[in-house]
Amino acid sequence: MSLEAPNAKHVVVDGETYEVPREPDAYRPTTHFGQRVRERVPSSHRDRIIRECFETGVCRGTAPPSSVDRPGVAFQTFEFEARILIGNSSRAFSLVVGVVRDAFRGDAKHRALTIYEPEEPNL
Repeated sequence: MSLEAPNAKHVVVDGETYEVPREPDAYRPTTHFGQRVRERVPSSHRDRIIRECFETGVCRGTAPPSSVDRPGVAFQTFEFEARILIGNSSRAFSLVVGVVRDAFRGDAKHRALTIYEPEEPNL
């Protein structure tokens, strides 16, 4: 995505500005994420809900950047919130991710941390 993409959030790594990735393949799910998906997301819609959160959800920063610079450690978290049509009704889902410096520097992946249905969606 270009820096002009709508709803883009940015991070600075090594003096360079990057967008928070919106491609599901840029993330590796944590064990916690897998557990929450099984508990909170209807099984027949899991792939679609996760993909729509990433690709079309509203991106919000949930934590300020930290000084953590260990390999594989998320240094900032973001939330992708989307309203998704399931049958005849829509439900809001929030997918929380952590961006990892090494994922911007090379072949590492960011972290998919959790997913939930917000009590008071911001959409």
